[in-house]
Amino acid sequence: MLFILVMSRFNVYGLFLISFLSLTPVFASEVDIKVYIPTDLKIDENALQTEIKNAQTIFAAVGIRLNFRLPSKVKIPALDLSMTGHGPQNISNSKEKRFYKKLEQEKHILSDQTLRVFSSVVRDEKNADRIIHVILLNELNSIFYVGQKKKVFKTGAQSFPPYLMQDRIPRKLRGVISLQEFNGRNLAHELGHKLINVSHEWRHIGPQTEIQAEGGLMLYGQGQEIPRGQEGRWHFERLHLSPFVYRLEKGKKIWNSDFKNGGIYNDAIYKNFVTDNSK
Repeated sequence: MLFILVMSRFNVYGLFLISFLSLTPVFASEVDIKVYIPTDLKIDENALQTEIKNAQTIFAAVGIRLNFRLPSKVKIPALDLSMTGHGPQNISNSKEKRFYKKLEQEKHILSDQTLRVFSSVVRDEKNADRIIHVILLNELNSIFYVGQKKKVFKTGAQSFPPYLMQDRIPRKLRGVISLQEFNGRNLAHELGHKLINVSHEWRHIGPQTEIQAEGGLMLYGQGQEIPRGQEGRWHFERLHLSPFVYRLEKGKKIWNSDFKNGGIYNDAIYKNFVTDNSK
């Protein structure tokens, strides 16, 4: 009876999510995720299911259970379904030792449009600042400076990670991710930005704005690895220290420590789990 009610209200999402989660083992660490679908946006339901399932599989491999709530339908004006999230951002060289420090100094903020739309979608609720909020949109743009030239790039998703936004984003919105493109791992990749709190990097590949390569989840490619240790740039360790992660003790959620320095790459919560690219 539960499945019938869920299907009639949420189409196939409810059936997929409940049946999938019921087969997922109990993990020591968990993350809660809400998905918001604009009422006027047509989406590929099967592709969304694949994004969710793949993300759950990737993070389950490193001991993190992703708990997706039933999708929420939200009203977003048609003009706001195309959005420029934030910017401008400089495209930095991969050999730049101060990559994260430079991003910190650029002091990024949300665009006025993004702030207005996200504030209307994400409601004030208990632990809203500890939940990941995935908002589906029709078109996403980013602004970059390439040398002295300002350029607008279309993108499939934006994660507004702590290392970039720090505390210049309203607290209830710090878990927001906007998603437009479904490619099978896009959601998992953006969750990596938010939860691991790193840019595009992996093992021997230093952090940079964009990098097409194979191997790790945090590169543009098909890789899924979240590596451990110094050789893995501490991705596993940073993930398990994320303030969005909690564990259950006697039915009560015990959250990880919150950021102590606004969420910068070398925030004090990470202790020694940083690379020299932050100095």
